[in-house]
Formats: sequence, C-alpha cells, structure tokens
Amino acid sequence: MPAKPFAHKGVYSAVAVWLEKRVGETVALRYVLALGCTLLAVLAYLSPVAQLFPPAGFFVFAVLAAAWFGGAGPGILTATLGALTLPQLVPVSYPLIGGLLDLPRFIAFSLIGLAVGWWSFRRRQVERALRESEERLRLALAGSHTGVWDVDFVSRTVFISARTRELCGLPPGPEVVPLNEWFDSLLPLHPDDRPRRNAAPQAHLT
Repeated sequence: MPAKPFAHKGVYSAVAVWLEKRVGETVALRYVLALGCTLLAVLAYLSPVAQLFPPAGFFVFAVLAAAWFGGAGPGILTATLGALTLPQLVPVSYPLIGGLLDLPRFIAFSLIGLAVGWWSFRRRQVERALRESEERLRLALAGSHTGVWDVDFVSRTVFISARTRELCGLPPGPEVVPLNEWFDSLLPLHPDDRPRRNAAPQAHLT
C-alpha cells in the first residue's frame, strides 16, 4: 500500500524540528551547516537538476536553509560563500570585488539571509516563551490540584484534563471529546430533553 502524503509531511516536519534543535545547540554546528548548504548548492548545480533552475536559485535555497536553521550569521556566511563561488561556475559580465566577490549577488543573498535569519530568531524566541509559559501553567495546575476543561465551539470538542475527570467523578478517558458527549457525561438527560439542552449553548453564542 503506498504511503499517505500526510505521513510524509509528518516525517519531513519531524526531521526539520530535529535538525533545527541540533543545529541550534552549538554555534559551531550552525556555521558548519552554512558550509554544507553551500556545498550542496554546488553539487546541485553540477548535477542534471541544474537544467530545472537558474544557477543562482540553488544558492538562494542554500541561504534560506542556513538562515532558517542557523540564524542570520550562517545565512550571511552562506551568502558570502555563494557570492564567491557562483562567479567561478557562471561567468559574469561585470567586474568582481577583488576579482572574486560578486557584489550584486552578495547584497541580494545577504538581504535574504538577514530577513530569514531574523524571522527565524524571533520565531524561536516566541516558541521558547510559549514553552516556558505552558510549563509554568502545568506546574501551577499540578501544585493546586486544579482541573481544566476548555470548550472549542468551532470544532465542537472539549479538552478535559485528567484531574477534571477525577473531580467530576468520571472514569479515565481521552483528553479531547465531542461537546455533546461531555455534556452527557456531566448531566445525563432524557433523549427528549437533549435538543433543547444542545440548542441553549448555541443560542447563547449567537
């Protein structure tokens, strides 16, 4: 049976998260990533795939990858390496800085590296703050023995913590359940009364 596309997306996402975590652990590894991305760009240019993209496209991808996973510094390093390497592969009609550096491409690559690196840095800051906030909430709830339940009226589901089930005298079960199932577990009703009960929250929201 062929693999489902969503399964591949999950694998790619897991690999990206693992790579981002590993690269972010040490400064040296981030800059090694810049060298690796540049090398891959050169190999891609020398491969049959080169016919599908403009020469600079491979180095743009290299800068994007280095800046996304490593930050602005590795992005700038990859931009510099790309601006030094690309003229050796594709001759240019304008003079090079010091006979080596392609200044227009260096500026373009650097702007991409700075923008993506800054955005990636801000995203990691937000994710770190969110994780710390969630951990503080988890510890506070665990220490106070407080139950939590949250209704999502868009998806019509309810998140129920294990402590909430315990406080309500309910057996263990999944954390996310359909809204009607949650109401039924709290207050069993006669089938004839359920339509009116289900309509009350909807009327309140509208």
